[in-house]
Amino acid sequence: MLDEMGNTSSVREIEDIPEDNGIRFRGKLVPEEILCIIFSFVPGKDLLRSVTYVCKYWHDLLTHYHFWFRKLEVEGITLSDKTKEKLLSLDDERSVLYILQGLATHYLPLNRNLIKNPCGANGMKYWQCQHNKNMITVESEPIGSDPIPDEAGLPTQHCFVTSYMMSCRTQTFTLNKLGISPKMMDLLKPDIYVCQWVSARWDCRSQSEVVIELCGTQETRRAKLTWSSDDDDVVGRKWYKMETTITDYPAGLSRISYSCFGKDLQFWAGFYGSKTTGSTLKLVFN
Repeated sequence: MLDEMGNTSSVREIEDIPEDNGIRFRGKLVPEEILCIIFSFVPGKDLLRSVTYVCKYWHDLLTHYHFWFRKLEVEGITLSDKTKEKLLSLDDERSVLYILQGLATHYLPLNRNLIKNPCGANGMKYWQCQHNKNMITVESEPIGSDPIPDEAGLPTQHCFVTSYMMSCRTQTFTLNKLGISPKMMDLLKPDIYVCQWVSARWDCRSQSEVVIELCGTQETRRAKLTWSSDDDDVVGRKWYKMETTITDYPAGLSRISYSCFGKDLQFWAGFYGSKTTGSTLKLVFN
């Protein structure tokens, strides 16, 4: 049974630990609290791969909730009170321990961008182009539009550029392969954050669309973000942020696809269509 801090009553008292166990160091008893402090500064992967196998007592310490809550604090990972309460209320204690360990070791694909090569700095690497792949290219810096603003927080000025026929670049993620099962998604219910930056040339109208496909156990849903340089509040050559947070998605979510479509609206030969960069897909849990 867990208390509000994640402690359990099953860890043995110091006097029950034999002298040849991991609580003794050079003949001295090391308090459990001191061991936990020391272990909290050991890399999480080392804790799971080796430290936990040194002795049964260390294994007991490293398979209890209270330690991993401490480890998260040391790693600078802050969980909201609501999230702590949610975790501690779950009946599946093994899953909760897996979640805490996964967060502390950064093994779970949470709170980080799943998109690889989000700006095109590596060309079209990691992207699948299923529609008119010759109608999309990469510019090392935007041509015909403003530089990508510092606000975007991107390390490069690279961007994807489309042409006069609709093209599409896609990345698909099977969540099991990333270490998070459909059951785990149902337990955690992380928000799905989607974002990209978009611009048009000053001399050619264009449009862009992001489509997120969410495949669950029994249904598939789609979410869309659309942008056009014809929109009333859009000024040509400036950069705009397209973003949304998806909270309502199918149960048993197992696969997510991120697709970006774009083209110019004047049917000009060459690459005069929408420019996009900073493609982002995050599972947000805090």
